[in-house]
Amino acid sequence: MSSINPKQQSQSNDQQELLAQLLEARSAELPTRLIDTKNGVLVESYQIANLFKNSQEYANLIQHLNSIVFSEWRDLIESSIDNYFSYATLSHRWGYSEPLHKDLQASATHALPPSSGIEKLLRFCAVTRERGFRWAWSDTCCIDKTSSSEVQESINSMFHWYRASGLTIVYLADVAVTEEGVLKRSKWFKRGWTLQELLAPRVIQFYKSDWTSYIPRPDGILATDNDKAVPEFAQLLSEAARVDVKYLTKFTPSTEDVREKMHWVAHRATTKVEDMAYCLCGIFGVFIPILYGEKDRAFTRLQEELLKQSSDLSLFDW
Repeated sequence: MSSINPKQQSQSNDQQELLAQLLEARSAELPTRLIDTKNGVLVESYQIANLFKNSQEYANLIQHLNSIVFSEWRDLIESSIDNYFSYATLSHRWGYSEPLHKDLQASATHALPPSSGIEKLLRFCAVTRERGFRWAWSDTCCIDKTSSSEVQESINSMFHWYRASGLTIVYLADVAVTEEGVLKRSKWFKRGWTLQELLAPRVIQFYKSDWTSYIPRPDGILATDNDKAVPEFAQLLSEAARVDVKYLTKFTPSTEDVREKMHWVAHRATTKVEDMAYCLCGIFGVFIPILYGEKDRAFTRLQEELLKQSSDLSLFDW
């Protein structure tokens, strides 16, 4: 009967301690819940660590850890966790038949009654899988909008969730062709929330109404293909969004250049009045309580918060 010697036991304990530490840190970066594209089921973020521990990826990781020295553990663990936990986010304009959180609580995506919203979600999940991601996030069904506390947390976390995603997929429902001038006419560039969904992601890909890539790639599309990094397309995005191209690939939230950032949303609109203020919180890196029903008072509170953190008085003159 074999037994584990003290050195092996110590190594195992060190492994588990480091794994627990890194798993906790990565789990904290995830959105509240994600769609498992393997089966179309909503999964709470805290459950994903347990799924990882029961996966073949985890078994392979442990086996590999036992064959390398301690100094190499962290890099291998972080790489394995990132590969498993990485997720794609959807950026789009809401339609009239979007699946909500309660719908996916009761059924998997593929079992929901057909609608244009369901079709969009299914196609998004399919593209997510094709790009090599297991997890998908959509604001339609991954946020429980009946919970005011969850809405508050989600709005304050939204910029970070898009920034931390492995890929953001932009669906342009009103763009069928790639002719000159078509992109800037898309309503996606007229909505308040899509501004941070353009600026936050590190990797972003645009898709037309038939779910083909806006940028033709005859050799296939990789998860790392970043449309914002294509100079000609970045210029088109800049013109359509009215945002200097330098911000598209490298944007850091701050209270600097307030007037310029206010101009970015001057031609945009939101369904709810308050969202014109709330959608800017991630851009400026500030947090204010989310109080739907306060109407224009939300923008006043945003200005007051900006004034606390910036001496730029142009926030009152834009």
